[in-house]
Amino acid sequence: MSILKQSTAATVKLGPFVDDTDGKTAETSLTISQADIRLSKNGGDIAQSHNSAGATHDELGYYNVPLDATDTDTLGRLRVAVSETGALPVWQDFIVVTANVFDSLFSTDKLDCAVVEIATDALTAAAVKADAVTKIQSGLATPTNITAASGVTLAATQTGVTIPTVTTVTNAPTDMAKESTLTAIKGAGWNNESILSILNSISLVGGGSSVDEVYSLLSGLLGAGWTNQTIVALKAVVDAIKAKTDNLPTDPADESSLEAAIAGVSIDPSDIRTAIGLASANLDTQLAGIQADLDNTSQYKADVSGLATAAALATVDSNVDAIKAKTDNLPADPADQSILAGAIAALPLASDYTAVRAAKLDYLDAAISSRATSGEGTISWTYTLNDQDAQPIPYATIWVTSDAGGTAIEASGQTDAAGQVTFLLNAGTYYVWRKKRGYRFTNPDVEVVV
Repeated sequence: MSILKQSTAATVKLGPFVDDTDGKTAETSLTISQADIRLSKNGGDIAQSHNSAGATHDELGYYNVPLDATDTDTLGRLRVAVSETGALPVWQDFIVVTANVFDSLFSTDKLDCAVVEIATDALTAAAVKADAVTKIQSGLATPTNITAASGVTLAATQTGVTIPTVTTVTNAPTDMAKESTLTAIKGAGWNNESILSILNSISLVGGGSSVDEVYSLLSGLLGAGWTNQTIVALKAVVDAIKAKTDNLPTDPADESSLEAAIAGVSIDPSDIRTAIGLASANLDTQLAGIQADLDNTSQYKADVSGLATAAALATVDSNVDAIKAKTDNLPADPADQSILAGAIAALPLASDYTAVRAAKLDYLDAAISSRATSGEGTISWTYTLNDQDAQPIPYATIWVTSDAGGTAIEASGQTDAAGQVTFLLNAGTYYVWRKKRGYRFTNPDVEVVV
């Protein structure tokens, strides 16, 4: 029986699935969906798996069945069963255990063990080592051990440490306050009288003189859990405020002083002009200068004297002459559309060219017919005529000339069913001409007979 970890996804191997007829042939192409994977948790009713994915075939009829954290959430027995048409049913039982047990078995965790009950006679003198009690006692706190730990220092913000209320202090030092702490609060040169003065001032503010009242007052100001460091931080803030107030005058101006200062300010125009350096005469002089500038309109005219210069005009004249030289080459009466149409109409028609071509072909036919011969040479030379698909062209007229003009015919004939014709020629370069209705050839074809 396999083991699974509680509430943890896992893929289990289920199989082999074999044919339900012969009971041995592996079924390797079954479609096993979510609804086909049935689970029974710790003896409960069978239901389909929670994981939406179906099973996939591995090999030899074994299938990978995925289970999610919901499928494995119940401790105890877990049965996984699949019944598919064409195959025998397959099932497997598992044990679902806690994560601690699973990891202790298959990983580095350790079992959590607790002694709930021990029989009254489980521990006897014979079962306990002779020096066990002595060793236990030696590890307990003793006055000596506590004294040895007197060097332990707690942090300023130490948490998790509870100090009980002290009602009686034996052999207490005469100076309870730590010197560095009092120096930080009061400054250098403090003494017992300084501390008494602070306590007295706090007592007056709080309306009492007891230490409990002082502690209560500070807790109200600073909040519960205040420490010496809180008071030091408060002092730093107060010192910063005092540094700013020290910059204020001893007798700051009040409302009456401000009113007197405002009343002494003159709003007379002449006083204002004098204050800003614009006396009456100076202002008139400046206005007169502005008017003079406005009256002198010539200073705002653009200077165009350099535009139409002799050099500029000469350049323009040269460009005009160049343009005229080109236009002089044009005819006095350029051709218009009607003239062009007449010239086109005078050209020979395509039918005329066709007639001329047909006449030339008839001439060639007559010449070929009159000279139809396989040739008079000593070399038997076979010519093969194929189309663009390399298929033979039968019954095509072929004639061979010794000149590129096609007038000196040496031999002629017609291709057979294989597209071949044989001539008797002498060694040399020849021009082969070809003709057949329905085909267009590029004549002549230059061939060398050897």
